[in-house]
Amino acid sequence: MRGSDDGGRTWTDRGEPIDVYELSVAAAETLLASVNTGSGGTRLLTASTDGGRTWRRLHEALTVDAVPSGSVPVCWARSGEPCTLWSVDPVAGRMAPLRDQPALVPTHDELLPVRWSGRIWVRGSDPVTGRPAVAASADAGRTWSVHVFADAPPCPSEGCLPIYFALGSQTAYVVTVGASARAVYRYTSDGRWERVSGAERVPADRLGAGGPSFVAADGTHVLCETVTQPSGLDGDRFWAARDGTYKPVELRGLPATVYPIKRTQDGWLYTHSYTDQRLYGSTDGWTWSAIAAG
Repeated sequence: MRGSDDGGRTWTDRGEPIDVYELSVAAAETLLASVNTGSGGTRLLTASTDGGRTWRRLHEALTVDAVPSGSVPVCWARSGEPCTLWSVDPVAGRMAPLRDQPALVPTHDELLPVRWSGRIWVRGSDPVTGRPAVAASADAGRTWSVHVFADAPPCPSEGCLPIYFALGSQTAYVVTVGASARAVYRYTSDGRWERVSGAERVPADRLGAGGPSFVAADGTHVLCETVTQPSGLDGDRFWAARDGTYKPVELRGLPATVYPIKRTQDGWLYTHSYTDQRLYGSTDGWTWSAIAAG
């Protein structure tokens, strides 16, 4: 593992090699990793509080009602089964399952669920219909409410793809992708998910690798479409809904071959180009600059 203490300008080696299956940053210098044990696909959940220099295995504690202060919610499974929601205290080295689990099949591709607007958000699918769904808890995981996107485009024959969040300081979007179309939903001030018109204009036969979307600093929602570049490589074309209609836009200074676009808690946007192996960052989502070699 390598880490940077200066925003990605320089990088240094961190600790001994580890066989990481999943890795997430919980806080400054605090990392969580699901590591392979090499025995039957079983994994262990570990934590580092010194930026990846040293690691410790987390030990299970008794079930808890909610995630207390100083702990973080984690979606983790020992192998390939759907993940369980845990309360994890990296400093104490403890992990405890939440007593009330959300009534959906969680999407297990990131250890840390989304935390936004005072809520914990868990992506997944409805266990009865298989339709895309999202669960939210406003009381640190004590209770959950589930919204099923019943009018989302029909899923591919192999099943629904995961939903994707795009978060801004005041606005949240969810993108669902069906067999041949995508749908966008915006979270309203009164706690509802409303479908955004016009997203069906953005081609969805190839899901954009860049997110597939993000929210610019001014609240504009930007969708990504995968297209073939003149070089023959896949890249992104970006669409923005500045006036309620998604139209192609250019992001100044950002190459097309980036993956993925992510947002930090303080609103900074960053990504990585897989052609020039450089990091790119932006404070507003419209103007980007290279930071350093990856």
